[in-house]
Amino acid sequence: MKITKKILSVILSVVLAVAVLGVCASAEGTANGDESMTVTVKTDKDEYAPGDDVTVTVSLKTNYNMTAFRFPVVFNSDVFEIPNLIGLTALNTAKAKGTILANSLNDGSTTVEGYDSSEFSCVLVQWTAGVSDSTLGCLNLPDGEDVFSFKIKAKSSAAGKEGTILVPSEYKGFYNQAIQTPTDATTIYYIDDAKFTKEFISKTVSVVGETVDLVPNAAYDSQAVIDKDRMFVYGFDVGMGTTAELKQKVIASGSGTLKVVYTDYGLGTGAKINVLSDDTVVKSYTVIIFGDVNGDAVIDTNDSSDVLSAASGLKDYEDDCIIMAADLNGDGSVDTMDSGIIFSVASAIIDLDQVHPY
Repeated sequence: MKITKKILSVILSVVLAVAVLGVCASAEGTANGDESMTVTVKTDKDEYAPGDDVTVTVSLKTNYNMTAFRFPVVFNSDVFEIPNLIGLTALNTAKAKGTILANSLNDGSTTVEGYDSSEFSCVLVQWTAGVSDSTLGCLNLPDGEDVFSFKIKAKSSAAGKEGTILVPSEYKGFYNQAIQTPTDATTIYYIDDAKFTKEFISKTVSVVGETVDLVPNAAYDSQAVIDKDRMFVYGFDVGMGTTAELKQKVIASGSGTLKVVYTDYGLGTGAKINVLSDDTVVKSYTVIIFGDVNGDAVIDTNDSSDVLSAASGLKDYEDDCIIMAADLNGDGSVDTMDSGIIFSVASAIIDLDQVHPY
């Protein structure tokens, strides 16, 4: 699919070069000086459920004979995603005679200055008028008309969010190209940006529905603590060994499901609890069992020896979850005092409360 999109992008550039640059070589047209364009983004609905298709339509209003356009349609990447097939459709083929293509690869090549690619996705749509017998097609839409549509998708994790779809006015790659006389391809001209009035109208929609997350299992009177800032969860039983035992403490809300990823040694510190909606991971939490630093869910002398090595500078703890599991007096550091506490717990001298460890 990616290869196909790259080929389309190359073809688009070639079509543009042949259809436009070949005509510009003998351009004689003169701008009117009052050219204007209004670009309006619309959607088929105002509200969507997670996972719904969103049909995006772009409407265009012009007071001149447009011979090409290039519109990056930008949207929030935490709310929307680009499907494998966007279904790009030209909506007024009787007037928009030419070639319309889109680059939806979202590989960063179509990003717009000021719109970080980590926060926004983009579908770049380009149209060039067809050339036939020295006649260049054009779009003159004084009353405004829908010119193209495509589909994106509301993310499964987007419940409760709003997303905006827009063509950024800051974009510098619009084709400010027009033709004086539609029947005379030699009268093509370029519109000076300083004398070109452009208006852009965006569309904001809501994604409604339940928000799937991790919650304590009230059926078992669970006191598990879910730290949504650090994405940690604790309050489990020492020695926990199965997913069934874990689910007595925490479950997914609503229609969500859980996928548990064990450590190399068991269901202890460092294990992952992934919350899924429609098979998509929407949240991921890390298990903490205080006193367990090797991930086997057991507190024994192996753990106290390991912490002593860290306290003595013989090894470093790089994972925040292990540091949290080892720091049993809550002073923010891993030291010999923590090793001593773990040894006392392992030796059954003291108990360790997994909900309130200090």
